[in-house]
Amino acid sequence: MKLLKKFKMLSKTIKRFTYASIALILYTLFGFFLLPIIVQPLIIDALTENLNREVSLEKVEINPFTLSISLTKLSVAGKDSDQLFSLQQLKVNFQATSLVKKIIAFDEISISQPELHFTILEDGEFNFQDLISKNSSEQNNDEPENIDNWTLAIDKFRYIKGRVYFTDMQKRKPFKHQLKDISIALDDFSTKSGGDNIHHIKALTGRGTKVDWRGDFSLSPFKSSGDISIEGGLKVLSDYLQDQMRVKIVNGKLDLNSHYQVSMIDNVLTYNVSNTLVSVQNLEVRKKSNDKKVLSWHEVSLNLKELDSVKQKITFNQIASQDIMLSMNINKLANFDVSDLFVLENMQKRIQSKNKAEETPSGPIVPSWKIEVVNIDNSNAEIIINDNSTLPSAKHQINIDSLTINNLHPFTDEVALLQAQVEINQAGSSNIKGSVKPNSKIINLEVNTKAVVLKDFQSYINGIVHANVNSGSLSTNIKIAIDASTNTPKLNVKGDMMISDLNLSDKTLNEEFLSWNLLAVKGINFDYPEQNILVGDVYIKEPYLRLIMGSKGSTNIGQLLVNKNDNDKNGSVDKSTDNKNSQTNIKKINIKNGKMDFSDLSLKPQFSAGIYSLHGNVLGLSSSEGSRATIDLKGKVDKYAPVIIKGSLNPLSHQAYTDIEMLFKGIELTTFTPYSGKFAGYRIDKGKLSLYLDYQLSKNKLVAENRVVLEQLTLGDPVDSNDATSLPVKFALSLL
Repeated sequence: MKLLKKFKMLSKTIKRFTYASIALILYTLFGFFLLPIIVQPLIIDALTENLNREVSLEKVEINPFTLSISLTKLSVAGKDSDQLFSLQQLKVNFQATSLVKKIIAFDEISISQPELHFTILEDGEFNFQDLISKNSSEQNNDEPENIDNWTLAIDKFRYIKGRVYFTDMQKRKPFKHQLKDISIALDDFSTKSGGDNIHHIKALTGRGTKVDWRGDFSLSPFKSSGDISIEGGLKVLSDYLQDQMRVKIVNGKLDLNSHYQVSMIDNVLTYNVSNTLVSVQNLEVRKKSNDKKVLSWHEVSLNLKELDSVKQKITFNQIASQDIMLSMNINKLANFDVSDLFVLENMQKRIQSKNKAEETPSGPIVPSWKIEVVNIDNSNAEIIINDNSTLPSAKHQINIDSLTINNLHPFTDEVALLQAQVEINQAGSSNIKGSVKPNSKIINLEVNTKAVVLKDFQSYINGIVHANVNSGSLSTNIKIAIDASTNTPKLNVKGDMMISDLNLSDKTLNEEFLSWNLLAVKGINFDYPEQNILVGDVYIKEPYLRLIMGSKGSTNIGQLLVNKNDNDKNGSVDKSTDNKNSQTNIKKINIKNGKMDFSDLSLKPQFSAGIYSLHGNVLGLSSSEGSRATIDLKGKVDKYAPVIIKGSLNPLSHQAYTDIEMLFKGIELTTFTPYSGKFAGYRIDKGKLSLYLDYQLSKNKLVAENRVVLEQLTLGDPVDSNDATSLPVKFALSLL
């Protein structure tokens, strides 16, 4: 009582101070100690009810003087008892004075060590999908609040050492990946119109990929600009697409740096991407089935100058590549496997159906976007082709030493120029120059090829003749024009071709049967699909042909040709390309210093004779039914007796025609001892033979007229022969 009386006797100022102190003490005690005890269960109950998840919160701290609240070790359980979200600490510092100005302002919001577990379940749903559905339905039922006049402002926002755990349970082997060390710095954030909100986001994946995003944005009107950089490995991509890809990325590094601008004007989203550099380095891709390497490169880089949605234009300064290796297979149906390896399974049908939907009766819709590629530059590319459509399978190695394409404008007819240096099977080389009109699908190329080894194409020759290519090289100087604007592409080839040092041997006898020093074909003009072939001059230097008559009367030439019926059974002949209206015309064939060896194996002993120094020409060879080519050849038999071959023929037409005169003068008869021994029973010691042979073949009917002149014929010793005549041959000759 005495204390109360003394208090009443104090001045009003002291009393007010005392009341204020008591209130402050009560406010402090309530704010620091009592309020956290009250708020903590309220937060837990509210989150549990709204999220339908088990929520735990270890500690709540409130500073009533700074209007700040701190939550420690908040955790929200996920579906099926896994963790959905957690954080080590959340600090919020609120500005109460700003409410007068209709501003919800915070001095600072800090989230420390948050963790988000993002999971795609086996049924395809997300582990938080029920929360989205619930909140959406509740928002539809509630009356919208009028917050248009309120502004949200945060002076300082920090998201420190965040982690995101991603799991996809739909994969054959569940895929798991994490994003760690996520940090977000946001300064002077405001929803007020025209505000520039500066942000900086950094992240590091569990496999070392670094993400850095700096920029600013405004919510009203919406706009954003900034710079993004990504640096990291690509193996995670193939790991995630493990069930959809037939290949796996063993190694590879991605570097990306880009500047962007995004804005919303009149509810239309516009964007601009510029100064973009994308580089993929040290890539290695292997097949899953056999672990064989199918693709690798040292570096492929892309320099994007601008991608503008308003201009609808994409400009690439350069697309460059270095040290590319691509291995591909051709199956028995002559289809490449590259597209199948890299197309995601279950997506190809979607792409095809989309393309069909976009087609109009007049053709596919032409995109309105303009694309420009200033330069494409490739150096040191290697393409390995394993062709299993032949027997045996063939392997080719194509090295593209350099490839450049300048001024490429897809979807337009602006001319793009290309140039390439190519090496074929480590021996032959090819220099390619040309132009492309992308929209019209017109390509014009000049191809100069040198020393392509024909032996490397033995597997393809097996389908034509039973012969081995021992040597030979191909060189060309041609112009190729391709028009693919129609359903049936058109092809025109003009120029010259040369085959040097050809040598073919018979597989059965393992002996040379055809060779030449040089075959030069000039003035070639080939059209497809008409399949018309026009040839100016054909020059053959030092050709050699070995003609053998077998024991049953057949020739080695007939046996060498592969039976077309066998090819039909094997499915290797495509008759759809046959064109009965096609024309073949060869202006002139010139033969110089030719040679032919003839052998008759049906005789015992066997007979052989040779024609040497054969030269002359064949004029006007054509596949037209009424055409007649003239032949004029001269040579020698056994290096001394002259041979003259003249006449007309048409071997290229469906109804073969031949009218040939062959004159042999002064052939030494001792050469024909095998014939005289078999049929006459005597050797020939002396004599000369002159032959005049006239062969006429028309409409599959052969008419032959032969005249034989024998000079100084002298028979020698008798020969045992079952086929020899019993007539008195020597007596008959003496009468003659």
